[in-house]
Order: sequence, then C-alpha cells, then structure tokens
Amino acid sequence: RARVAVLEAPALAPARAISSAPAPATGSLEATVLFELRGALRGLGAEELARVCGAPAARVDAALEVLAGRGAVVRRGHRWCMA
Repeated sequence: RARVAVLEAPALAPARAISSAPAPATGSLEATVLFELRGALRGLGAEELARVCGAPAARVDAALEVLAGRGAVVRRGHRWCMA
C-alpha cells in the first residue's frame, strides 16, 4: 500500500474585484490608444480607435505607428492588437 500525506493548503487571499478604470483623462494619445486596445479582446481597427478616442484618424494612425515601433501593438489584418 502507498501512503499519502495530506497537507493543508494555506488560506487564499480574497479575490479582488476588477474595477473598470476610466480612460486616461490627460496624457498622450498613445496612452489612450493602449488603454482602448487592452480592453478589446479582438483588437480594434484604426477607424474604430479614432471614433472611440475622439481624435483625428491621422493622429491615431501616427500613434499606432509609434506604438508598433516600440513593440507595444501589432497589426493583424486591419485590426490593431496588444503585442
């Protein structure tokens, strides 16, 4: 017969509720774009990001290129996703 030791597991810390943090009120457009992409499971298109961020499409495209250069986001088809 095999012997089995029964160990008590330490008590787990209570789970914290995930709060929906507001979008960055001030700061760069890059920070706002990252915030929106983190919340999008399947990514967002540049036009969707422009609408959600309330910024011109040209500025959003420039922000996406900067973030892609840093390796923070990647383009998958027509959508942008977190890297």
